[in-house]
Amino acid sequence: MRFARILKILLVAVPLLLIAAVIGGVAVLKSTDFNQYKSRIAAEVKKATGRDLVIAGDLSVEISLSPAVAVEGVSFANADWGTRPEMMALDRFEAQIAVLPLLFGRLEIDRLVLVGADILLEVDEEGRANFDFGGPQAAATEGGGGKLEIPVGAREVWIENSIVTYNDKAAGASYRARIDSLTVKGESLNDPVSLIFRGSYNEAPLAASAVLGTPAAMLSPDNPWPVDMTIEAGGATIGIKGAIAQPATASGIDLAVTGSGTELGDLSALAGAAVPRLGAYSLSGKLTGDAASALTFTGLRAGLAGSDLGGEIMLRLGGERPAIAATLSAEILDLTALGGGSGADAGGKSDKIFPADPLALDGLKAVDAKLTLKAKAIVLAGARMENATLGVALNGGNLVVKPIQGSLAGGAMDGSVQLDASKKAAGLTAKLGLAKVDLGRLMREMDVTDAVEGHASIMVDVVGAGQSVARIMAGLNGEASFVMGKGRMKSRALNTLIGGPTQVLSDVFSGADSDYTAINCAVVRFPVKQGVATAEPLVLDTEVAAFLGSGTVNLGSEVLDLTIDPDVKKTTVSAAVPVNIDGTLANPSYSLDKLAVARKVGGVLGIVLFPPAAIIGLGELGAGDDNPCLQQAGGGQKKADEGGSGGAVETLKGAGKGITEGIKGLFGQ
Repeated sequence: MRFARILKILLVAVPLLLIAAVIGGVAVLKSTDFNQYKSRIAAEVKKATGRDLVIAGDLSVEISLSPAVAVEGVSFANADWGTRPEMMALDRFEAQIAVLPLLFGRLEIDRLVLVGADILLEVDEEGRANFDFGGPQAAATEGGGGKLEIPVGAREVWIENSIVTYNDKAAGASYRARIDSLTVKGESLNDPVSLIFRGSYNEAPLAASAVLGTPAAMLSPDNPWPVDMTIEAGGATIGIKGAIAQPATASGIDLAVTGSGTELGDLSALAGAAVPRLGAYSLSGKLTGDAASALTFTGLRAGLAGSDLGGEIMLRLGGERPAIAATLSAEILDLTALGGGSGADAGGKSDKIFPADPLALDGLKAVDAKLTLKAKAIVLAGARMENATLGVALNGGNLVVKPIQGSLAGGAMDGSVQLDASKKAAGLTAKLGLAKVDLGRLMREMDVTDAVEGHASIMVDVVGAGQSVARIMAGLNGEASFVMGKGRMKSRALNTLIGGPTQVLSDVFSGADSDYTAINCAVVRFPVKQGVATAEPLVLDTEVAAFLGSGTVNLGSEVLDLTIDPDVKKTTVSAAVPVNIDGTLANPSYSLDKLAVARKVGGVLGIVLFPPAAIIGLGELGAGDDNPCLQQAGGGQKKADEGGSGGAVETLKGAGKGITEGIKGLFGQ
């Protein structure tokens, strides 16, 4: 009976006490002049930041079951060097207050609302940031005599119709985010936080949702802080899930990252620059490490434009520059497709091939890197390098790509490229060798022509320096060589490539009235000195004629000055005369040698002698000791018999002794 009586009293008393508490809380709110806290709040802000906080409107109270304090016209001063007086301006600030804690002198906020915030973050040319509050501190101004405690947080934060702008004049960067709505909820410091965002970044729509760890756990290293976030922007969907051991310092990161989209180009607005339209893309992997020291992305799987990439990437943030180390692999990398496929200028033929625009090399000085890549296939301009191995080292602006190894059209490729951007004029060193490549296959893959069949070897060894591709080519030094053994060419192909409408060379090749003409050999060597490449020798021997070329290609002016001189072997053809190739690399022109035409010189070669030094190194590129073009280039040319028959053998005699021995070791340099 006694228990029943006590229960009855409680059932009556507790509701009465709650009602009294609410009435008392409301009475406290009504009797409190919140304006008395304006000066105190402003003084505390001034003390902490050295900046003025202005609360223009009255702190008003709205009485309800969830009473609210609201104020309009709040501004926070910018740095004295800033581009505008206010760092932040706020149309309306509202705080909904819990009633019961007021009875005990505590101010707890249920909901915080910010409307029309305009926040400017900026960095000037000297690198000073307006969010660096290291300026002079003002003495605290005495506020009112209230005893309420300032809260550290709210159960819900709502922000709408607000803008955050970041301008960095030192870096030349500018970003702008618009917050249409942002809701952050958490029942207490020990409950998870949920987040929903709708807005835009650089005028590109952006949406995000997340469930995060508790606010209390952010400051505690005892338990990892969970993260589960989804971001939708620029047609991409990005997922981030895992934990951060110490979120306050961004250390102990352990996050799974996924991303995909239907069109890469839709990210242009987010990136703040044009992104090529390459189609669908995907990315996944695991991000671990500490933001202040090193981050590692493992289990990388990426796909774009028919290419794929996998492996591990590490980013070190300490030291003079960030450093990247990566071990990557791929089934196929289509570099042509990844280049965006923008194509040539639709305005017609350009006067120059080598661009004179300054090379954008500052990026090479911003980061160091050491990368290795193994790919089953790398495709560039249609050419397919299989079983490729690439090594990349970048240190202080000096980029070295070594080795460059693989199989190209059945031939072995080996070489290296260095681009040193650490100096005012970037230095280029390129050494590339290609042994016994299937020339017909390579030219078909590159969609150049199907007119040539046979195997050839190519060597390029050049150095240069300049601030643009044009300047590098104008000062280039070194040499390029080409040697081909037996093969065949479509009979009318040389006319298409060289002779144009003259039909002279077409007549030579069509002497047998066959679709193909047999090629015995071809040798081309271009020593390059101060941007001028000189043909010594240029020899092509076929079943119906032998051709000797001479002249120069000026890589600086891009002017051609070459002559192709045929030595006819068949009596059925007697009108072949030298062909001059002039004009420019971009717009070559072809014409007959007028003097030779006037003299009706058909099937007769002048006397041309290439020094043995010009032939050194060509033998191992070609078919070996019996390559007749090496012999032809190494000795003097004799006059062909007037009848022209059998001229090839006699013309190709007289090779200098010791050529083969001297050219060995070409790739041993």
